[in-house]
Amino acid sequence: MKFAEVRDTSVVGLDIMDVLKRNPNGRVGILSITNEMDLSGELKIYHNHLENLILERTEELRSINEQLQKEISKRKRVEELLRREKERLRNYIDVVGIMILVLDVDGSVSLINRKGAELLGYDEDEIIGKEWLSSFIPEEEQDKVKNAFSNFLKGDFRKNLENSILTRFGKKKLISWTNVPLLGEQGCVIGCISAGEDITDFRLSQEKLQKYAADLKHSDELKLLLIDILCHDLLNPANIIKGYSEYLLETIDLEEKKEIVEKIHQQNERLINIINSASMFGKLESTEMISFEELDLLELLGKVFREFLPLLEIRNITLECYANGSYPVYANPVIEEAFSNLVSNAIKFSPQGSCIVLDILDCGPSWEVTFTDSGIGISDENKDVIFKRFKRFSSEGTKGSGLGLAIVKKIVELHDGEVGVYDNPSGSGSVFWIRLSKIQPS
Repeated sequence: MKFAEVRDTSVVGLDIMDVLKRNPNGRVGILSITNEMDLSGELKIYHNHLENLILERTEELRSINEQLQKEISKRKRVEELLRREKERLRNYIDVVGIMILVLDVDGSVSLINRKGAELLGYDEDEIIGKEWLSSFIPEEEQDKVKNAFSNFLKGDFRKNLENSILTRFGKKKLISWTNVPLLGEQGCVIGCISAGEDITDFRLSQEKLQKYAADLKHSDELKLLLIDILCHDLLNPANIIKGYSEYLLETIDLEEKKEIVEKIHQQNERLINIINSASMFGKLESTEMISFEELDLLELLGKVFREFLPLLEIRNITLECYANGSYPVYANPVIEEAFSNLVSNAIKFSPQGSCIVLDILDCGPSWEVTFTDSGIGISDENKDVIFKRFKRFSSEGTKGSGLGLAIVKKIVELHDGEVGVYDNPSGSGSVFWIRLSKIQPS
Protein backbone atom coordinates (compact mmCIF):
# COMPACT_ATOMS: atom_id res chain seq x y z
CA MET A 1 0.00 0.00 0.00
CA LYS A 2 1.29 3.34 -0.96
CA PHE A 3 1.24 6.06 1.66
CA ALA A 4 -0.45 8.41 -0.81
CA GLU A 5 -3.42 6.11 -0.80
CA VAL A 6 -3.81 6.27 2.98
CA ARG A 7 -6.61 8.58 4.02
CA ASP A 8 -7.56 9.89 7.41
CA THR A 9 -5.01 7.83 9.35
CA SER A 10 -4.46 10.47 12.04
CA VAL A 11 -5.33 9.55 15.67
CA VAL A 12 -5.89 11.66 18.73
CA GLY A 13 -2.62 13.06 19.93
CA LEU A 14 -0.61 11.83 16.77
CA ASP A 15 0.64 14.04 13.90
CA ILE A 16 1.35 11.97 10.80
CA MET A 17 3.79 14.55 9.52
CA ASP A 18 5.88 14.07 12.59
CA VAL A 19 6.01 10.40 11.80
CA LEU A 20 7.18 11.14 8.28
CA LYS A 21 9.82 13.42 9.52
CA ARG A 22 11.12 10.74 11.80
CA ASN A 23 11.40 8.28 8.86
CA PRO A 24 14.30 9.32 6.63
CA ASN A 25 13.07 7.20 3.72
CA GLY A 26 9.70 8.92 3.76
CA ARG A 27 7.92 5.63 4.33
CA VAL A 28 5.83 4.60 7.22
CA GLY A 29 5.10 1.02 7.90
CA ILE A 30 1.76 -0.33 8.99
CA LEU A 31 3.36 -1.69 12.16
CA SER A 32 4.70 1.71 13.07
CA ILE A 33 1.32 3.31 12.63
CA THR A 34 -0.32 0.56 14.62
CA ASN A 35 2.20 1.01 17.40
CA GLU A 36 1.69 4.71 17.36
CA MET A 37 -2.05 4.25 17.53
CA ASP A 38 -1.71 1.88 20.51
CA LEU A 39 0.49 4.41 22.35
CA SER A 40 -1.94 7.21 21.64
CA GLY A 41 -4.73 5.08 23.13
CA GLU A 42 -2.76 4.50 26.27
CA LEU A 43 -1.96 8.20 26.42
CA LYS A 44 -5.63 8.93 26.10
CA ILE A 45 -6.39 6.53 28.95
CA TYR A 46 -3.65 8.13 31.07
CA HIS A 47 -4.94 11.55 30.16
CA ASN A 48 -8.46 10.63 31.21
CA HIS A 49 -7.17 9.01 34.40
CA LEU A 50 -5.09 12.08 35.16
CA GLU A 51 -8.07 14.33 34.60
CA ASN A 52 -10.09 12.16 37.03
CA LEU A 53 -7.32 12.33 39.58
CA ILE A 54 -7.10 16.08 39.20
CA LEU A 55 -10.86 16.36 39.63
CA GLU A 56 -10.77 14.15 42.72
CA ARG A 57 -7.85 16.05 44.22
CA THR A 58 -9.48 19.34 43.37
CA GLU A 59 -12.65 18.23 45.16
CA GLU A 60 -10.62 17.06 48.13
CA LEU A 61 -8.73 20.34 48.24
CA ARG A 62 -11.99 22.27 47.99
CA SER A 63 -13.44 20.25 50.89
CA ILE A 64 -10.26 20.68 52.90
CA ASN A 65 -10.25 24.39 52.13
CA GLU A 66 -13.87 24.72 53.28
CA GLN A 67 -13.04 22.82 56.48
CA LEU A 68 -9.97 24.95 56.97
CA GLN A 69 -12.01 28.13 56.52
CA LYS A 70 -14.47 26.85 59.13
CA GLU A 71 -11.60 26.05 61.53
CA ILE A 72 -10.06 29.48 60.91
CA SER A 73 -13.42 31.15 61.60
CA LYS A 74 -13.88 29.03 64.71
CA ARG A 75 -10.36 29.84 65.88
CA LYS A 76 -10.98 33.53 65.29
CA ARG A 77 -14.17 33.33 67.37
CA VAL A 78 -12.31 31.51 70.14
CA GLU A 79 -9.50 34.06 69.99
CA GLU A 80 -12.06 36.86 70.18
CA LEU A 81 -13.73 35.22 73.15
CA LEU A 82 -10.37 34.77 74.82
CA ARG A 83 -9.50 38.38 74.12
CA ARG A 84 -12.78 39.53 75.64
CA GLU A 85 -12.36 37.27 78.67
CA LYS A 86 -8.81 38.53 79.09
CA GLU A 87 -10.08 42.11 78.97
CA ARG A 88 -12.83 41.27 81.43
CA LEU A 89 -10.33 39.60 83.77
CA ARG A 90 -8.06 42.59 83.44
CA ASN A 91 -10.95 44.88 84.31
CA TYR A 92 -11.74 42.73 87.33
CA ILE A 93 -8.21 42.76 88.70
CA ASP A 94 -7.94 46.48 88.01
CA VAL A 95 -11.02 47.40 90.03
CA VAL A 96 -10.24 45.29 93.11
CA GLY A 97 -8.87 47.23 96.04
CA ILE A 98 -5.79 45.06 96.54
CA MET A 99 -2.56 44.52 94.62
CA ILE A 100 -2.52 41.61 92.14
CA LEU A 101 0.96 40.49 91.13
CA VAL A 102 2.19 37.63 88.90
CA LEU A 103 5.88 36.64 88.99
CA ASP A 104 7.68 34.29 86.58
CA VAL A 105 10.04 31.62 87.89
CA ASP A 106 12.94 34.04 87.47
CA GLY A 107 11.16 36.59 89.68
CA SER A 108 10.23 38.96 86.86
CA VAL A 109 6.90 40.75 86.91
CA SER A 110 4.62 39.42 84.18
CA LEU A 111 1.43 41.12 85.41
CA ILE A 112 0.43 43.78 87.90
CA ASN A 113 -2.92 45.47 88.27
CA ARG A 114 -3.71 49.15 88.55
CA LYS A 115 -3.91 49.12 92.36
CA GLY A 116 -0.44 47.57 92.58
CA ALA A 117 1.01 50.14 90.22
CA GLU A 118 -0.59 52.94 92.27
CA LEU A 119 0.87 51.57 95.51
CA LEU A 120 4.32 51.46 93.97
CA GLY A 121 3.94 54.86 92.32
CA TYR A 122 4.71 53.68 88.77
CA ASP A 123 2.84 53.12 85.52
CA GLU A 124 2.14 49.46 84.75
CA ASP A 125 4.46 49.36 81.73
CA GLU A 126 7.30 50.62 83.95
CA ILE A 127 6.89 47.57 86.20
CA ILE A 128 6.22 44.73 83.75
CA GLY A 129 9.40 42.75 83.00
CA LYS A 130 11.40 44.11 85.95
CA GLU A 131 12.99 41.82 88.52
CA TRP A 132 10.73 42.13 91.56
CA LEU A 133 13.22 41.44 94.30
CA SER A 134 15.92 43.93 93.36
CA SER A 135 13.52 46.60 92.11
CA PHE A 136 10.79 46.77 94.75
CA ILE A 137 11.94 45.04 97.96
CA PRO A 138 13.96 46.95 100.60
CA GLU A 139 17.53 45.73 100.75
CA GLU A 140 17.29 44.56 104.35
CA GLU A 141 14.38 42.25 103.48
CA GLN A 142 15.62 40.90 100.15
CA ASP A 143 17.24 37.74 101.56
CA LYS A 144 14.10 36.83 103.47
CA VAL A 145 11.83 37.35 100.43
CA LYS A 146 14.28 35.56 98.12
CA ASN A 147 14.32 32.47 100.34
CA ALA A 148 10.55 32.50 100.66
CA PHE A 149 10.09 32.72 96.87
CA SER A 150 12.65 29.99 96.23
CA ASN A 151 10.92 27.67 98.71
CA PHE A 152 7.57 28.50 97.13
CA LEU A 153 8.78 27.41 93.70
CA LYS A 154 9.97 24.14 95.26
CA GLY A 155 6.51 23.39 96.61
CA ASP A 156 6.47 25.09 100.01
CA PHE A 157 3.18 26.89 99.30
CA ARG A 158 2.89 29.17 102.31
CA LYS A 159 -0.15 31.20 101.42
CA ASN A 160 0.21 34.08 103.87
CA LEU A 161 3.35 36.17 104.18
CA GLU A 162 4.20 39.75 105.09
CA ASN A 163 6.99 41.98 103.83
CA SER A 164 7.65 45.59 102.92
CA ILE A 165 7.74 47.01 99.40
CA LEU A 166 9.64 50.09 98.30
CA THR A 167 7.71 52.76 96.40
CA ARG A 168 9.05 55.06 93.72
CA PHE A 169 9.68 57.78 96.27
CA GLY A 170 11.54 55.56 98.74
CA LYS A 171 8.62 55.07 101.10
CA LYS A 172 8.05 51.64 102.62
CA LYS A 173 4.65 49.98 102.72
CA LEU A 174 3.90 46.80 104.64
CA ILE A 175 2.00 44.27 102.51
CA SER A 176 0.17 41.15 103.60
CA TRP A 177 0.35 38.58 100.77
CA THR A 178 -1.86 35.64 99.86
CA ASN A 179 0.04 33.44 97.37
CA VAL A 180 -1.03 30.61 95.04
CA PRO A 181 1.16 28.73 92.53
CA LEU A 182 0.85 29.28 88.77
CA LEU A 183 1.03 25.80 87.18
CA GLY A 184 2.04 24.78 83.65
CA GLU A 185 0.59 22.02 81.45
CA GLN A 186 2.69 19.33 83.15
CA GLY A 187 1.67 20.53 86.61
CA CYS A 188 5.01 22.14 87.33
CA VAL A 189 5.25 25.55 88.99
CA ILE A 190 5.89 28.26 86.41
CA GLY A 191 5.25 31.26 88.60
CA CYS A 192 3.38 32.77 91.52
CA ILE A 193 0.10 34.69 91.71
CA SER A 194 -0.08 36.99 94.73
CA ALA A 195 -2.78 39.19 96.20
CA GLY A 196 -1.32 41.90 98.45
CA GLU A 197 -3.11 44.17 100.91
CA ASP A 198 -1.55 47.34 102.26
CA ILE A 199 -1.60 46.94 106.07
CA THR A 200 0.80 49.78 106.87
CA ASP A 201 -1.80 51.97 108.60
CA PHE A 202 -3.43 48.97 110.27
CA ARG A 203 -0.13 47.79 111.74
CA LEU A 204 0.68 51.31 112.96
CA SER A 205 -2.74 51.49 114.61
CA GLN A 206 -2.19 48.03 116.08
CA GLU A 207 1.16 49.07 117.52
CA LYS A 208 -0.36 52.22 118.97
CA LEU A 209 -3.18 50.17 120.47
CA GLN A 210 -0.72 47.72 121.98
CA LYS A 211 1.28 50.59 123.44
CA TYR A 212 -1.92 52.12 124.79
CA ALA A 213 -2.91 48.77 126.31
CA ALA A 214 0.52 48.47 127.92
CA ASP A 215 0.26 52.02 129.27
CA LEU A 216 -3.25 51.28 130.50
CA LYS A 217 -2.06 48.14 132.23
CA HIS A 218 0.74 50.10 133.86
CA SER A 219 -1.76 52.77 134.87
CA ASP A 220 -4.03 50.11 136.29
CA GLU A 221 -1.15 48.63 138.26
CA LEU A 222 -0.36 52.08 139.66
CA LYS A 223 -4.02 52.50 140.53
CA LEU A 224 -4.05 49.22 142.43
CA LEU A 225 -0.83 50.24 144.16
CA LEU A 226 -2.43 53.51 145.24
CA ILE A 227 -5.45 51.60 146.48
CA ASP A 228 -3.21 49.33 148.53
CA ILE A 229 -1.39 52.39 149.90
CA LEU A 230 -4.77 53.94 150.64
CA CYS A 231 -5.87 50.88 152.57
CA HIS A 232 -2.63 50.21 154.39
CA ASP A 233 -1.08 53.59 155.08
CA LEU A 234 -4.32 55.45 155.82
CA LEU A 235 -6.23 52.74 157.61
CA ASN A 236 -3.38 52.00 159.99
CA PRO A 237 -3.28 55.48 161.62
CA ALA A 238 -7.08 55.69 161.43
CA ASN A 239 -7.39 52.45 163.36
CA ILE A 240 -4.85 53.71 165.89
CA ILE A 241 -6.91 56.87 166.35
CA LYS A 242 -9.99 54.71 166.71
CA GLY A 243 -8.35 52.64 169.45
CA TYR A 244 -7.21 55.68 171.43
CA SER A 245 -10.55 57.45 171.06
CA GLU A 246 -12.42 54.39 172.32
CA TYR A 247 -10.00 54.18 175.27
CA LEU A 248 -10.55 57.83 176.07
CA LEU A 249 -14.32 57.43 175.86
CA GLU A 250 -14.11 54.68 178.47
CA THR A 251 -11.74 56.54 180.84
CA ILE A 252 -12.68 60.23 180.65
CA ASP A 253 -15.21 61.36 183.26
CA LEU A 254 -15.67 64.97 182.26
CA GLU A 255 -18.68 65.20 179.94
CA GLU A 256 -17.27 68.14 177.97
CA LYS A 257 -14.05 66.34 177.11
CA LYS A 258 -15.95 63.14 176.43
CA GLU A 259 -18.11 64.96 173.89
CA ILE A 260 -14.97 66.17 172.04
CA VAL A 261 -13.51 62.66 171.97
CA GLU A 262 -16.87 61.34 170.73
CA LYS A 263 -16.74 63.72 167.75
CA ILE A 264 -13.18 62.63 167.02
CA HIS A 265 -14.29 59.02 167.14
CA GLN A 266 -17.26 59.65 164.83
CA GLN A 267 -15.18 61.49 162.26
CA ASN A 268 -12.55 58.78 162.38
CA GLU A 269 -15.20 56.13 161.80
CA ARG A 270 -16.44 58.14 158.82
CA LEU A 271 -12.87 58.34 157.47
CA ILE A 272 -12.46 54.55 157.79
CA ASN A 273 -15.75 53.97 155.94
CA ILE A 274 -14.71 56.31 153.10
CA ILE A 275 -11.33 54.57 152.76
CA ASN A 276 -12.95 51.12 152.69
CA SER A 277 -15.58 52.22 150.16
CA ALA A 278 -13.05 53.89 147.85
CA SER A 279 -10.78 50.85 148.05
CA MET A 280 -13.63 48.47 147.20
CA PHE A 281 -14.83 50.55 144.25
CA GLY A 282 -11.32 50.99 142.81
CA LYS A 283 -10.65 47.27 142.86
CA LEU A 284 -14.00 46.49 141.28
CA GLU A 285 -13.30 48.83 138.37
CA SER A 286 -9.92 47.20 137.82
CA THR A 287 -11.13 43.59 137.86
CA GLU A 288 -11.21 41.96 134.43
CA MET A 289 -12.15 38.49 135.59
CA ILE A 290 -14.17 37.36 138.59
CA SER A 291 -14.56 33.77 139.75
CA PHE A 292 -17.99 32.37 140.57
CA GLU A 293 -19.22 29.63 142.84
CA GLU A 294 -22.57 28.27 143.91
CA LEU A 295 -23.99 30.37 146.76
CA ASP A 296 -27.36 30.59 148.48
CA LEU A 297 -28.84 34.07 148.68
CA LEU A 298 -30.71 33.44 151.95
CA GLU A 299 -27.52 32.29 153.68
CA LEU A 300 -25.76 35.49 152.53
CA LEU A 301 -28.61 37.63 153.87
CA GLY A 302 -28.37 35.76 157.20
CA LYS A 303 -24.66 36.66 157.47
CA VAL A 304 -25.39 40.32 156.73
CA PHE A 305 -28.20 40.35 159.31
CA ARG A 306 -25.87 39.06 162.05
CA GLU A 307 -23.26 41.72 161.25
CA PHE A 308 -25.75 44.55 161.80
CA LEU A 309 -27.37 43.26 165.01
CA PRO A 310 -25.47 45.70 167.31
CA LEU A 311 -26.37 48.71 165.13
CA LEU A 312 -30.00 47.58 164.85
CA GLU A 313 -30.22 47.42 168.63
CA ILE A 314 -28.72 50.89 169.02
CA ARG A 315 -31.18 52.34 166.45
CA ASN A 316 -34.06 50.26 167.82
CA ILE A 317 -34.83 49.03 164.29
CA THR A 318 -36.32 45.63 163.53
CA LEU A 319 -34.97 43.59 160.60
CA GLU A 320 -37.30 40.93 159.25
CA CYS A 321 -36.81 38.42 156.45
CA TYR A 322 -39.81 36.83 154.74
CA ALA A 323 -37.82 34.48 152.53
CA ASN A 324 -37.43 30.79 153.31
CA GLY A 325 -36.07 27.86 151.38
CA SER A 326 -33.13 27.65 148.98
CA TYR A 327 -32.13 30.33 146.43
CA PRO A 328 -29.03 29.08 144.57
CA VAL A 329 -27.02 31.35 142.26
CA TYR A 330 -23.54 31.42 140.71
CA ALA A 331 -21.86 34.38 142.35
CA ASN A 332 -18.69 35.71 143.86
CA PRO A 333 -18.66 36.23 147.64
CA VAL A 334 -18.26 39.96 146.95
CA ILE A 335 -22.04 40.00 146.35
CA GLU A 336 -22.35 40.02 150.13
CA GLU A 337 -20.84 43.53 150.08
CA ALA A 338 -23.72 44.70 147.87
CA PHE A 339 -26.29 43.29 150.32
CA SER A 340 -24.40 44.84 153.25
CA ASN A 341 -24.39 48.30 151.63
CA LEU A 342 -28.14 48.19 150.98
CA VAL A 343 -28.91 47.07 154.56
CA SER A 344 -26.56 49.78 155.90
CA ASN A 345 -28.36 52.43 153.83
CA ALA A 346 -31.76 51.16 154.95
CA ILE A 347 -30.68 51.44 158.60
CA LYS A 348 -29.09 54.85 157.99
CA PHE A 349 -32.22 56.39 156.45
CA SER A 350 -34.88 54.66 158.56
CA PRO A 351 -36.34 56.29 161.68
CA GLN A 352 -35.82 54.68 165.06
CA GLY A 353 -38.36 52.08 165.97
CA SER A 354 -39.12 51.29 162.32
CA CYS A 355 -38.87 47.95 160.46
CA ILE A 356 -36.71 46.88 157.52
CA VAL A 357 -37.95 43.93 155.48
CA LEU A 358 -35.77 41.61 153.40
CA ASP A 359 -37.32 39.22 150.89
CA ILE A 360 -36.41 37.06 147.88
CA LEU A 361 -38.95 36.82 145.04
CA ASP A 362 -39.14 34.32 142.18
CA CYS A 363 -38.95 36.24 138.87
CA GLY A 364 -38.76 33.34 136.43
CA PRO A 365 -35.14 33.06 135.26
CA SER A 366 -33.84 35.17 138.17
CA TRP A 367 -34.21 35.81 141.90
CA GLU A 368 -35.11 39.33 143.08
CA VAL A 369 -33.71 40.30 146.47
CA THR A 370 -35.60 43.26 147.99
CA PHE A 371 -34.64 45.66 150.80
CA THR A 372 -37.67 47.62 152.01
CA ASP A 373 -37.36 50.55 154.42
CA SER A 374 -39.76 53.20 155.71
CA GLY A 375 -37.32 56.09 155.57
CA ILE A 376 -37.36 59.40 153.76
CA GLY A 377 -37.72 57.86 150.29
CA ILE A 378 -36.08 58.95 147.03
CA SER A 379 -37.49 61.39 144.47
CA ASP A 380 -38.04 60.17 140.92
CA GLU A 381 -35.32 62.43 139.50
CA ASN A 382 -32.76 60.89 141.86
CA LYS A 383 -33.63 57.22 141.34
CA ASP A 384 -31.04 56.80 138.56
CA VAL A 385 -28.51 59.35 139.80
CA ILE A 386 -27.90 57.72 143.17
CA PHE A 387 -26.14 54.73 141.56
CA LYS A 388 -23.43 56.96 140.08
CA ARG A 389 -20.15 57.72 141.82
CA PHE A 390 -20.14 60.60 144.28
CA LYS A 391 -23.85 61.25 143.66
CA ARG A 392 -25.61 61.18 147.01
CA PHE A 393 -28.62 62.52 148.80
CA SER A 394 -28.85 63.34 152.48
CA SER A 395 -31.26 64.34 155.17
CA GLU A 396 -30.61 66.10 158.43
CA GLY A 397 -28.03 64.19 160.41
CA THR A 398 -27.47 61.59 157.64
CA LYS A 399 -24.58 61.81 155.21
CA GLY A 400 -22.73 59.52 152.86
CA SER A 401 -19.68 59.46 150.61
CA GLY A 402 -21.65 58.79 147.44
CA LEU A 403 -19.80 55.52 146.79
CA GLY A 404 -21.98 52.93 148.51
CA LEU A 405 -24.67 52.55 145.84
CA ALA A 406 -22.11 52.90 143.04
CA ILE A 407 -20.29 49.93 144.55
CA VAL A 408 -23.56 47.99 144.69
CA LYS A 409 -24.25 48.69 141.00
CA LYS A 410 -20.73 47.68 139.98
CA ILE A 411 -20.87 44.41 141.92
CA VAL A 412 -24.25 43.52 140.42
CA GLU A 413 -23.06 44.35 136.87
CA LEU A 414 -20.08 42.02 137.37
CA HIS A 415 -22.68 39.29 137.90
CA ASP A 416 -24.69 40.30 134.79
CA GLY A 417 -27.49 41.32 137.12
CA GLU A 418 -29.71 44.35 137.59
CA VAL A 419 -30.27 46.79 140.43
CA GLY A 420 -32.88 49.49 140.96
CA VAL A 421 -35.21 51.23 143.37
CA TYR A 422 -38.89 52.13 143.57
CA ASP A 423 -41.15 53.73 146.18
CA ASN A 424 -42.38 51.65 149.10
CA PRO A 425 -45.99 50.81 148.12
CA SER A 426 -46.95 50.53 151.82
CA GLY A 427 -46.13 54.14 152.61
CA SER A 428 -42.95 56.22 153.00
CA GLY A 429 -39.56 54.80 152.19
CA SER A 430 -38.01 52.87 149.34
CA VAL A 431 -37.60 49.35 148.00
CA PHE A 432 -34.14 48.60 146.61
CA TRP A 433 -33.90 45.42 144.53
CA ILE A 434 -31.20 43.24 142.99
CA ARG A 435 -31.88 40.59 140.34
CA LEU A 436 -29.47 37.68 139.85
CA SER A 437 -29.82 34.71 137.51
CA LYS A 438 -30.91 31.42 138.99
CA ILE A 439 -28.93 28.22 138.66
CA GLN A 440 -30.97 26.37 136.06
CA PRO A 441 -31.58 22.67 136.73
CA SER A 442 -29.61 20.40 134.39
